[in-house]
Amino acid sequence: MVTSLSKPCESYLYVVLVGLMFGNMFFSRGSIGPITDVLEHEFDITSSDISLLSSSYYWTYVPANIPWGLFLQIYTPELALMICAFGMAATCLLFPLVALTPNPLVFGCIVRCIEGALTSPLVLCALTLAAHRFGNNNMGVVQGFESILGTALAVLGGIVQAIVYDTFQDWKSAFYVTSGLSFVYGLSIVICKYRESRGEPLSFKRSAEAATTKATDGESAISERERSNMQLSLWQQTVVNMKEAAKLPLNWVLGLIGVCGGFIFFGVYRLWIVPYLMSKYKYSRTLASTIAGIGLAGAGAGVLVFGDIARRTKKRKVVVAACIFLNAAFLPIIYLPVLPLPVVITLSVLVGLGYGADAVLFILCREYNWASGAAETATGIVNMILMSSGFIAQSLIGFLLDLNYESRTGDRHSPQREYLPADYEAAFVVTPVAIAVMAVLVATLKETNGENLEYDTKTQAVHVEQDSSTSNIPVPEGSIV
Repeated sequence: MVTSLSKPCESYLYVVLVGLMFGNMFFSRGSIGPITDVLEHEFDITSSDISLLSSSYYWTYVPANIPWGLFLQIYTPELALMICAFGMAATCLLFPLVALTPNPLVFGCIVRCIEGALTSPLVLCALTLAAHRFGNNNMGVVQGFESILGTALAVLGGIVQAIVYDTFQDWKSAFYVTSGLSFVYGLSIVICKYRESRGEPLSFKRSAEAATTKATDGESAISERERSNMQLSLWQQTVVNMKEAAKLPLNWVLGLIGVCGGFIFFGVYRLWIVPYLMSKYKYSRTLASTIAGIGLAGAGAGVLVFGDIARRTKKRKVVVAACIFLNAAFLPIIYLPVLPLPVVITLSVLVGLGYGADAVLFILCREYNWASGAAETATGIVNMILMSSGFIAQSLIGFLLDLNYESRTGDRHSPQREYLPADYEAAFVVTPVAIAVMAVLVATLKETNGENLEYDTKTQAVHVEQDSSTSNIPVPEGSIV
């Protein structure tokens, strides 16, 4: 039997390749921002059209999480990674060419939508690979390494993109290089998969025989329920997995906790922290942007730090609860008088760390859904709900800003609006509300202590799965082990 750790070199290489692909995805996703004025001229579009072009990526990225989660229940994450890599290679190659079309905005949105759909499984693949090859307990550490590597490469790519344009007035080369790198990563995954096959025909359908992970302690990547589901037809597997993932209330609780964190980090911090610091603290745009970048770096570090804490302590709920206090670090920036710069920077790092701690939600998701055999589908649902927070929060805060501005000035038609700190503070009321809701939701979570949970189908009681030597011992009906 071939186990994941029988070829550790390939397992670690997959982790590095996923991190590199994160770098390409992060760069491509944010590549519009640094060249907005260039694209306005090249595509003959307005600033509103630029916003439309940039956001079109998420139109398909968010809803595609569920279909990809179902896909990963049936097929291996390596296949999804290949599709993602070669898809990025194609879309990054095509995007600069939309300038040659009759309507660059429409064709550009189409390319971005395709890219969003094809890169949507990358996070799910990273989580699934980490769980299958290193066990649920190490998911946070592996994902943290991949996130930090990807974030560093994306930042470096953005700097190089700006330097190349300032020097050569060339905005297309960055996309062509990203396309070429994505193709190389996809080809590398194909080679790794072929080496793991040991000369046997390549198979991308998941099988129970190839799903034993963490050979050192005998943990299995799949439950008996999932082994049984693998005998069903593709349609039957899809229906069963979707039903199992959707009916577990804890999955929706995890998603809503992620939404609360996303409201604060994506909806408030990432989008509005720069103009707010410029308005209240009178910082320059460069300084405010630097502080926002430090907070983003804190998020990447948070994934690694809290993933390792969860691995060592095997306490998941405690780590998620830490998100509440870390996100609350944003409140002094908003509601206290002007604070010293070092304090603002420190609080920004804490806010970023708070969002990074959200990665533990995915560890809980796998441990909650392991017994039902629908872990990948459930992860897709949770990630879709979490990522939708950006759309909801940004729209809501924009509405609240305009509402407060209009009630203060009586001006409902001016396209140029200068918001005061009071306008931002009124709109940022979503932050304490999100923190309060998060606290209530976290209280309803079940602690797993690093073990998979099983659900008694007769009583709906929950108990912690024992090791392989005791997992088949009968448990009295209604009891909790």
